Amino acid sequence: MSVTSKWKLMQKDVLKLTSSNIKKLYIKDGLLAIHKPYGIPVHNGPKIKKSISDLFPGLETKYKLPAGSLELVNRLDKNVAGVLLLSYKKDTANRLAELYRKRLIEKTYVAILVGNTKHVSGVLKGVPSEQQVGKQRYKQIIQESSKVNNDAVTKYRMLDNSLKTCMLCSFTSNTGYKHQIRVHASQLLKLPILGDHKYHDGPFGPQVLPLRMLQMLRIEGVKSELRKNGKIQPWQRGLIPLHLFAQRIVIPKFNEGEDLIINSDIPDYFRTTMKNCDLLLNREKADERDMLYRLQKQQKMKVDNIFVSKGVSETQISNETSF
Repeated sequence: MSVTSKWKLMQKDVLKLTSSNIKKLYIKDGLLAIHKPYGIPVHNGPKIKKSISDLFPGLETKYKLPAGSLELVNRLDKNVAGVLLLSYKKDTANRLAELYRKRLIEKTYVAILVGNTKHVSGVLKGVPSEQQVGKQRYKQIIQESSKVNNDAVTKYRMLDNSLKTCMLCSFTSNTGYKHQIRVHASQLLKLPILGDHKYHDGPFGPQVLPLRMLQMLRIEGVKSELRKNGKIQPWQRGLIPLHLFAQRIVIPKFNEGEDLIINSDIPDYFRTTMKNCDLLLNREKADERDMLYRLQKQQKMKVDNIFVSKGVSETQISNETSF
């Protein structure tokens, strides 16, 4: 199955989601943390066929919670997977709302960025505000005047890069403006998130990507009589999912006076892209493991004074490896 077919199927699978498909990350003291799958909104609405809110009755039954008790604590965009907090006790909901209001809850996201930068880490500041950019089209834009205050702050750290084509980046923030991470990445860091078809440098429509990036994604062009090798069409680029993942939430002094840290696993589609682009969450540890493996392999392959049946001696067989 082609990668674009898998992305299409991923979007269709949203309609098949039930409470039994939702992974629990934590449940205690009035708090239920779940992994929100990609492609499903948290709220229902006129044009929304299925949302996380629609699954509340099933989740309440599944975890033996009072009917109608579940409420959203935080929110994630439709196309962002990861940690989502729900409360099933009023006092917990109020407590968490106060922590969010005081900006004491820390959220960490992981994203694949298109492009490259020499900056390993830094701080991005700027409040996104909605502005009209076309007929019935609106985007979050950062005003120059808002860059001097601390109302919307995002810390970033580059985790890995691939041939100057893309980078794996961690974003941490305790503020939650609409599309904050996406806007900060695109407008301040000048590195749009892969699959962000709203905040990118190109014209309105599917995100335009370098040829090398398209090759790394394994997208096959559409063949025609004129083009035997195929050409990648805009609708194919439009299928590329948003590569932004809500990896972790830290709630201070929530668990018997200790900080509560809730992590979620990287979605399959995201992990596949990381593999195709040769991106790792922890390159240093991987290099250490690789070096250890190579050393062990060297030790096994070193043989001193090997004699074969014909009496021919081979002395000191070894493999030289550069690090």
